[in-house]
Amino acid sequence: MKLLKNILFATDFSRSSAQALSMCIDVAKTLGSQVFLLHVIENGHLPDLTLNMVKSAAIEALEKIGYDLHQNGIKVPHKFVLNGVPFDKIIKYADFYNVNLVIIGSGDFAKNEPFPLGLTAQKVVRKSAKPVWVVKNYPEKGIQRIICPVDFSEVSEKALQNAIHFARNFESELLVTHVVEPITGGFIGGIAFEEDQDDIFETEQQQFLEFLEKFDFFNIQWHHMLKRGPAFASILETIDSYKPDLLIMGSTGRVGISRLLLGSVAEKVTRQLPCSFIVEKQDEPIQVITEATRNDLQSLYAEGNELLEKEFLREAIEEFEQCLNIDLYYEPAWTALSIAYDRLGDTKNAEHCRKRAMQIHETNWKKKVRAEIRSKSAIFNKTTKHF
Repeated sequence: MKLLKNILFATDFSRSSAQALSMCIDVAKTLGSQVFLLHVIENGHLPDLTLNMVKSAAIEALEKIGYDLHQNGIKVPHKFVLNGVPFDKIIKYADFYNVNLVIIGSGDFAKNEPFPLGLTAQKVVRKSAKPVWVVKNYPEKGIQRIICPVDFSEVSEKALQNAIHFARNFESELLVTHVVEPITGGFIGGIAFEEDQDDIFETEQQQFLEFLEKFDFFNIQWHHMLKRGPAFASILETIDSYKPDLLIMGSTGRVGISRLLLGSVAEKVTRQLPCSFIVEKQDEPIQVITEATRNDLQSLYAEGNELLEKEFLREAIEEFEQCLNIDLYYEPAWTALSIAYDRLGDTKNAEHCRKRAMQIHETNWKKKVRAEIRSKSAIFNKTTKHF
C-alpha cells in the first residue's frame, strides 16, 4: 500500500550516501514508495575520455544500487547520471518528477566540524521546495526516537502531522517540543520584565496544549516538552539529552520574510545536528496519501462495514485501522471504529474514536465555510471591480 509514492535518492557513492541508501530502502519498503536514482558529475575541465570513463563507472554503480532496490521489492522507474552542479540538478529533478521526498547523505565536510553537513546537502535543504531527508547516520536498530520542534505555524503543524505518521509506521517514540524565547531588551530603568516573561510563558504553555489537541496520537508513545531560552540552543540541548534518531522540523520554502524566523532556526539547527533530519517546506510538505490509495481506502472501508454488519468486530477494527494508515483524517473510519468498540464494550476506545470523528468533522466544516466565504468574496469583487 503506497503511503509515500515517489522518493528521489541522490548519491555521490560516498560512505555518507551508503548510509542514506540503507535508510532509503527502509523508508521505501515501509511506505510502499518507488525510488528515482540520481548521480551528478560536477562540472569541471575533464578531458572527454576521462569524463566518459567517470560516467561509465557512475552508470555501473547506479545500476548496482538499482539492483539492490529491486532485490528489496522496490520499483526504480528511472536512473540518471548527469553533468552539472549537484544541488541544482537534484532540485530540478525533484521538481520535474514531482517527488514527495528527497533523500541524500550529509556529504563531505570540513575536518574541524563535529557533525558533518556538506555544501551540497546544505544548498539542497536551503533551496529545495520539496521536503529533504538528510541522513547523517543509519540507525541499525531502526528509527526508535523522533523529535519534532513546533512554533504553532502552518508549516510546523504539517511537520508534526508527518512526525506522527512516521512514528506510527516505524513504531517510534515521539517528542514534541516548543521553545519560549526570552524578551529582548528586557530592562527599563533597571527593572527586568520578569512578570511579562512569566505571562508569556503561561500563554504559550496554553497555546502549546491547544495546538497538541488538534492531533491524534492514538497508539503512539509520545511526550511533549516546553522550554525557555533561545530556540536554536534549546533545540540542540534537547536533542543532546533525548538522543533521537530523526528530527522533523518545519522551514519555509524558497522565499518569504518568515524564513527569518523558523527558517533561520532550522538552518542553524540542521548544520549542528548529530542525527538525521527531515526539513519540511511550506510550499510542498510531505504528501503521504496519493490518488492511487483512495481506491484502497474506499475498498477497506467497505470491507470493514461488511464485517461490522456480520458482527466480526475485531476483523472490522483491523480494516478501519488500515483506512487510518492511509488517511488519518478519514472521518467515516473513526465513526465506524467507535461503533465497533462500543459493541465490544470498550468504552474508552469508543469515546476516543467518537471524539476524534467529531474533531475532524468540525475542522472540515470550518474549512468548507471559509472556502464558501472566499468564493463569495471573489464573486463580489469581480462584480464590483468596475464601479
